[in-house]
Amino acid sequence: MNLLATFKRSGSTASARKSFLHLSLIMILACTIVMGIITMVLYNYELDQRKEMLQVTAQSQARLLESIANKEIEIAVSMARGGQYYDHAQAAIDQIADAHERYEGFGNTGEFTLARREADQIIFVLRHRYEDVLHPEPVDFSSDLAEPMRLALQGLSGTMVGLDYRGETVLAAYEPVDVLDLGIVAKMDLSEIRAPFIKAVLVGATAALFVVLLGTRLFFKIGNPIIEKLEAYSSELEREVELRKDLNIKLQSNNKELERIVYVSSHDLRSPLVNIDGYSRELERSIEEIAGIVSSDRTPEETVKDIAYLLNSDVYEALHFIRTSAGKMDVLLTGLLKLSRLGRSALSIIPLDMNQLIRKSLDASDYQIKEAGIAIEIGDLPFCMGDRVQVDQLFSNLLDNAINYLDKGRPGKISLKGRVEGNKSIYCVTDNGIGIAPDHIKNIFEIFHRLNPSDSEGEGLGLAIVQQAISKLSGKIIVESELGVGSSFCVILPTAEQDDNRGES
Repeated sequence: MNLLATFKRSGSTASARKSFLHLSLIMILACTIVMGIITMVLYNYELDQRKEMLQVTAQSQARLLESIANKEIEIAVSMARGGQYYDHAQAAIDQIADAHERYEGFGNTGEFTLARREADQIIFVLRHRYEDVLHPEPVDFSSDLAEPMRLALQGLSGTMVGLDYRGETVLAAYEPVDVLDLGIVAKMDLSEIRAPFIKAVLVGATAALFVVLLGTRLFFKIGNPIIEKLEAYSSELEREVELRKDLNIKLQSNNKELERIVYVSSHDLRSPLVNIDGYSRELERSIEEIAGIVSSDRTPEETVKDIAYLLNSDVYEALHFIRTSAGKMDVLLTGLLKLSRLGRSALSIIPLDMNQLIRKSLDASDYQIKEAGIAIEIGDLPFCMGDRVQVDQLFSNLLDNAINYLDKGRPGKISLKGRVEGNKSIYCVTDNGIGIAPDHIKNIFEIFHRLNPSDSEGEGLGLAIVQQAISKLSGKIIVESELGVGSSFCVILPTAEQDDNRGES
């Protein structure tokens, strides 16, 4: 019992810890989701800010190039009047290239790129941040690389996320420089923009995990003693409830049994009392008549004759019925006393050797069995756990019942066999007696109930004692019967453990 309670408590504690672990995981997940949402909002805000910054930068650089180009065009026009050739476009590009040599870019990956289209190629005119060569390799206009520059050279402006000349995903602003037929791109690697947010998510998730786990550990450390006390109290309360429930069931069963006994007893005791009362009145009348005869003037011969007539016709008959009724009352009261004593007896549950116990019960009925020529078959019976007195009364009454209700028209046969199923020992007492009608089976365990009162002996207590013993031993009895064929009473009791098979008989 204590081991079972400990197991239940440990299982309950493990279940509580598992629930708290699930709660911790949910909290971690919730914190991660909230942090992820916040990070995404901030990331989108940062992305919009970077787009705006790149677009302003690209546009301002494009306008600067156009301004330089317009100055160079003025110089070229002036020199052309003097008969000199001046390449204003190259001069403007040279000025930008010279300034670009001293420009380190923005951020870790941010840079400007300037290019023109020649046939089906994109020709970059400025040294790239990631390359030491003065003139970077051209890119096919139809390739997937340098996508922002391709849009700028098509005369478009805007921002996008796409591949640059390296094949890296970048956030870029692109702008055409129409005066020089160039395109300008201000770009930054998308990974650089994302990096601080990814780092923030990882740091935040780690911190949330640490805080939740630390809080969970502290909760278990502080809460475990409280939880264990609550579980112990809950277990004790559950046991108390179950005990009260069992007691209520037993009390209800005892009340029903008491009501049944009171009803049957009052009914069966009333009949002999009515007989005693009736025949006592008749006896009183006879005595009054005798007194009248004695006090009359009749001759002695007439007096003797009348008194003899009254004695033979009424008095002896009344006395006979009075004594018979008194005897019946004595039998009923003796049976009630016997049933009461058996019900009040304390139980001593021990392993019982059923083979020896049944053998002793049969020895007590040996003369009756031989006299009636009854064939008895006893199989090898398993041990059981029970009270010796109660089990002895149980099977003695079942065997007596089988003997009393055998069919006198054929040789009697009674068998007792046993088997073990799981933790139960099952014993079946089977006879070829008169059998029980289906509508009578529900009544056979009632006190003083007899199938054939005129043809059978006994007080009608046998099966009532069986039912009471079964109830006290927490067992079960199953009845199967066919009228004119016989009956089978199967008793189910707790089996004895293998090591307990040194029990008493």
